[in-house]
Amino acid sequence: MKNIGKLKLFGGLVLAFGCLGAGAAKEIKHQPDAMPIMYGANLHEKELFGYEPSFDPPIVTFDPQNRPYIRRWDKGKNDCPSIQTLDKRGGWIDRSFRSFLPKEATPGHWTGTSDYGTVVDKDGDLYVLVDAASDETGLWYLMHSRNQGESWTPYRLPFGPMPGDYKGRTVDGNRALLQSNVRSGFLDHPPVVAGNAGSRLLMVVPEKDADGTLRIPAPVTIEDIQGDREVRFDAGWKSGWGGIGHDGQKKIASVGDNIFVVWARPVAVPGHQGTPIYIAQYNRTEKRFVVGSTWVGSNGVEVDSHNQPVVGVDGTGYIHVLLGSHGTMENNYETVLHTRSENPLDASSFTKPIRLPASGCTYPDLVIDRNDTLHVVCRRYEEYAHVVPETFSQGYVYKNKRPGDYSEGFPLYPRSQLAYFRKRAGEDWSFQPLVVTYFGTYVYWHNHISLDANDRIFVSYRYGPHINPALAQPADPAILFSPDGGDTWKLATTKDLHLNVEN
Repeated sequence: MKNIGKLKLFGGLVLAFGCLGAGAAKEIKHQPDAMPIMYGANLHEKELFGYEPSFDPPIVTFDPQNRPYIRRWDKGKNDCPSIQTLDKRGGWIDRSFRSFLPKEATPGHWTGTSDYGTVVDKDGDLYVLVDAASDETGLWYLMHSRNQGESWTPYRLPFGPMPGDYKGRTVDGNRALLQSNVRSGFLDHPPVVAGNAGSRLLMVVPEKDADGTLRIPAPVTIEDIQGDREVRFDAGWKSGWGGIGHDGQKKIASVGDNIFVVWARPVAVPGHQGTPIYIAQYNRTEKRFVVGSTWVGSNGVEVDSHNQPVVGVDGTGYIHVLLGSHGTMENNYETVLHTRSENPLDASSFTKPIRLPASGCTYPDLVIDRNDTLHVVCRRYEEYAHVVPETFSQGYVYKNKRPGDYSEGFPLYPRSQLAYFRKRAGEDWSFQPLVVTYFGTYVYWHNHISLDANDRIFVSYRYGPHINPALAQPADPAILFSPDGGDTWKLATTKDLHLNVEN
């Protein structure tokens, strides 16, 4: 397996012209000159490069005219996050959908960077999934806009409460997920939505009528997960099921009439340790499952709700599934697995899963470009190391001190990486860290990857350490982008997001 190695970047000052001139130039002082970005002690993109974009950098998606849309990350700042997009002059404007929701909706309950973005179909229509309840009622709305977010129509979804051994209703338990663009191009149909009600894992398949309005049919039951709800765990952070589980939203992919949905279950398959991953294939025209619940493979050494899958379909029809893992500070061995269907557009059988070429990976996210290259980003922990007292001044966080015995130093919490993997058609996987932390501590990157209409790659992320916040403060969100299929990278500015916008 090849290593991408040290990548070239765009150095120097960012220059912009015309209506973007002053604003874009102020967004960054200089670009990194090599990958990966190496954090310092409380030194991140803003401190290292003067990176202060005039947009909020969570998940960015694009319409067929390559106009960007960013669902602003709320986390308590607003009662409902808005959609950011560019006007004809290249300035950022907000498109709020709060006033279009019913009065009983209290949106913004969970809007993390890696969870809910804006989805666009081939007609340029926008879709947003809103968690509209602050209690355990399971109230969800699909918002639909036909005019770049100026107005919205809400559609209530038939999901409801799902009791079980969960940390929280939306954190790890009863959630809904909106299909997003995985492969190059745009959705031919409105996005499919998955969710829960009682003991059922459900799927809603909206259709667009001739006048452009949506029709929300009755939900389809993917699986009855009654037994899953009763599973108890030895640690709360392993729990949270209902099929959707923890993190990510790319569990649904479609090609023509074929819809593929993947999920995890907390009941191990006999003879296979770890968390089992399942897939089903639904035919939109026939309105039935042509392949029922099928075991794809298992990953990890135990059942853990963080071992979640993602799915995508390449241009030849082969179905690619990433089996998530929970490579943690304490468990560096586990990593993400990749498998492919044995036949195009057929979810009945898959190849033996193979390991991505780096250990300690969790929370994979996937896109597939028009050349059938797979691009993946994950959180990754480096392997454990030892540190002697003289290096404490560098800011490392040590896990266990051995009083009086400095012969082996102190075990380190391993540093974390925002890791990028690439697999060109017919080649092996390659690996490249994009960002490396300075402190060894627990980190959640909120990582997400997307493509624009020209197949440029955008990776949104936020360094969010949870341990020893006095040493490692959370950084502002950022977006890295590659214009050439992952060979070169830079921090994205408004000018980069404005490229080839047709108004």
